[in-house]
Amino acid sequence: MSQQSLKVSPRHSICAPFRRALPTALCIGALGLTGHSGMAYAEDVQATPYVTPRVDVDVTYEAKGPDGQAYRQRMRWNAAHWQQRLDMETTGLIMLTDYKAHRLSVIDTRTKAYTVSGAPDAQFAPPGTPAAGHWQRGTQDRVAGQGCTHWTTTDTDGQVGDFCYDDNGVLLSASHNGQEVIKALSYAMTAQGPEIFKEPEGFHETKPIQVDHQ
Repeated sequence: MSQQSLKVSPRHSICAPFRRALPTALCIGALGLTGHSGMAYAEDVQATPYVTPRVDVDVTYEAKGPDGQAYRQRMRWNAAHWQQRLDMETTGLIMLTDYKAHRLSVIDTRTKAYTVSGAPDAQFAPPGTPAAGHWQRGTQDRVAGQGCTHWTTTDTDGQVGDFCYDDNGVLLSASHNGQEVIKALSYAMTAQGPEIFKEPEGFHETKPIQVDHQ
């Protein structure tokens, strides 16, 4: 299989409809923590939500692509080392992001190959840091057995997003202009060891595809 197989299609990323609004700690690959302007008020840390998990978690989501098809993605996060693993069931792809090392690895389990690049973390909010931007606190909810608070915000294109975060900054659901895009199916606050954030033994590295702009 050529290196082309390692390209990640936006339709298989949880982030696709929320490239500017979804939290960095969930959306690797397309990631942009927030695209809305403005800063949180320093004197009131509760004015905006935590959008990066402050604890180790293992969450499985059901996401909907632009074509309306539903698929599952499993996200695991190590809070101490700022490491994330995202398994995308329908593609056989795994995305490993190390925000301290500024490293993103995209693994294709079908070809046993992976590519490495810099993590898109320019707007990454470390665990325990409230999100920047203008947010409006909404109602309480319960998703996958976990309590969460709805927050709404508007991105730079004027698109409204509704995100339900728990108190530890874990995203449990998200909607875009009133249409649900992501919802957690299971939630487990369990330790995530370093072994799951490494490329599997026997897999080989290939170079990312270079696109010429003329």
